[in-house]
Amino acid sequence: MSNLITALHILRIAIYIRVSTNMQVKENLSLEDQLRTLTKWAEENGHVVVKVYEDAGSSAFKGVRKQFTKMLNDIESGDIDIDCVAVYDSSRFSRNEANRHNAEKLFTKRGVKLFSYLDCIPDDEDDAFLFKGFNGLFNESFSRKNSKKSAFKLNDAAKQGFFTGGIPPFGYQSVPVPNLDGGKQRKTLAINPDNAETVQLIYSLAISGTSGCSFGVKKNCFLLE
Repeated sequence: MSNLITALHILRIAIYIRVSTNMQVKENLSLEDQLRTLTKWAEENGHVVVKVYEDAGSSAFKGVRKQFTKMLNDIESGDIDIDCVAVYDSSRFSRNEANRHNAEKLFTKRGVKLFSYLDCIPDDEDDAFLFKGFNGLFNESFSRKNSKKSAFKLNDAAKQGFFTGGIPPFGYQSVPVPNLDGGKQRKTLAINPDNAETVQLIYSLAISGTSGCSFGVKKNCFLLE
């Protein structure tokens, strides 16, 4: 399909770019790199870029991709008139086979083609079906394994007492742990002195309230009064 897309008349194109982690920037998969490559390809082949959709920090396996969803909605509603959606490689488009099938079903309905810069998708419809199916399974399998590895690492870090990221619970703050081996900087949770008094009050009221009865048990509190 890639050869067919290049050889056809001038096409109206929507570019979709995505990164899921900061690590991909180091692997030459940054949003800027993807956009630059696809824009150059479009210009060299005389195609017109109608719109660019980009999802930063969004997984194509389980994540919520707002711009990807918007792109599909725009295509389905006719808010955007295009012949082709161009991506850097198929893994940028999807790492979930069910989502890919649904998206491409919509593309077929609206007469929109999918172009992947790095993937030589065959022009023949049946060959393209097999290629995208095999490639899609590998992409999803890769994400499934990565998801399990990430979960294992986070659980292991938590068991060792390290903070695994996100917003610390109220009353706590994340603080660096002394890095003795020169490895990755770790953090742990420590009491936030600015909130400590408030947290102590919350627990005190939950246990004994203001009259010996825990807050929330209104009937008993009224009886005591």
